This record gives sequence, C-alpha cells and structure tokens, in this order.
Amino acid sequence: MLDRYTTGPRNYCSLCIVSSQPSYCQANLVVVLTRACHNVKIPTKVPGIIAMKFSSRARYGLRAMIALAQGYQGGPISLAEIAKSEDISLSYLEQLIATLRRAGLVGGTRGAHGGYRLTADPASISAGQVVRALEGPIAPAECVSEGVGSGYCWRETVCLSKPLWEQVRNSIAQVLDTTTLADLCSTRESEVSQVSQRRKKVEA
Repeated sequence: MLDRYTTGPRNYCSLCIVSSQPSYCQANLVVVLTRACHNVKIPTKVPGIIAMKFSSRARYGLRAMIALAQGYQGGPISLAEIAKSEDISLSYLEQLIATLRRAGLVGGTRGAHGGYRLTADPASISAGQVVRALEGPIAPAECVSEGVGSGYCWRETVCLSKPLWEQVRNSIAQVLDTTTLADLCSTRESEVSQVSQRRKKVEA
C-alpha cells in the first residue's frame, strides 16, 4: 500500500502531492500523522528526499470523497464537476468511483440531474475506509500488513525491526480510522477562514 518516491524541485506534501501550496491539501493527513507520531519528521519540501507515500489512488480518491462530503446536503454531484474542481482526470476518477461504489461508500443516480453521493453521513465514513477500499490493507511492510498472521517470514522470530513496523502500521491505522470525512471538511473550512481573516487584516 505504501510506496516510495523522490520529490522534484517543487514543494510536495509526502502523502498528497500538491504543488507549491502544501496547506492546500484537503486531506491534511500529513499534519495529523505528524501529531500522532511525535518522533517522526515528515519532509514536505526538501528536494531529492526519499519518502514513503500513499499512491495516487488513495490521495485522489480521498479528495473525491471529501468533495462529495462537502456537497452531501445538496444532492448528487457529477464526476465532471469533481474532476474539474479537484483537477483529476475524469477517466481516472471514474475508475476510483467505481471501486468506491463496489465498496458501498458511494452511490449513483441516473438521469439529467444524476450524479454521485455518499451512501452515509460524512461523519460516519472514516479515511481508513476510503484508503482500504482503494489500496487494500495498511502495510508499511509486507510482513506486518493487516490480516497477515505469524509465519509470513522465516526471520520473524529473530527480526528486531518487526515491532517498529507494527507500531508504524498501528499509528497510521489509528489516525485514518479516527478521522472522518466530516473532520477533513471542517479542517479545510477552518483553514479557509483563517486565510480569509489574514487577508482582511493585511487589506486593513
């Protein structure tokens, strides 16, 4: 589920690639994970740094789900609208939504005013549900993937690093499972409000 990448010369968030404006990351999971793992430093804008990250399926899928959460009270939303607002390829978004629909997190409505919407209140859908639907089990290392029992690796009884990876897995899972789409929407709204207030002070 986690892979590795090398950042380019622009500013990138380790979990959600957002060029030039890390604070614009709607998922905001870097901040949450940093708070949860106090001794772990997550680089966001050091050129050439090697880091673990979630794939684009999880990042883009979560952004799409947040967009649906933001419009939850307004009825179905078209994929074209989400693709435009989130700057995601429509064809790629269709693949992600199809997966989320099979997982029972998203429902579709046909017709001129059709579209997609969440199947439950944003406060009852966790980021963990979205990520697992798109990526599978949380697995910072294969031997500690969720659902993998003992005996996966012959070095298990002598491996001193396994407890560390188990702790990393549990920390990531805890953050994802205790963060809902409603939480992420409120975080974004709070950021927008703070930016607006700062602009007003500067203009004054």
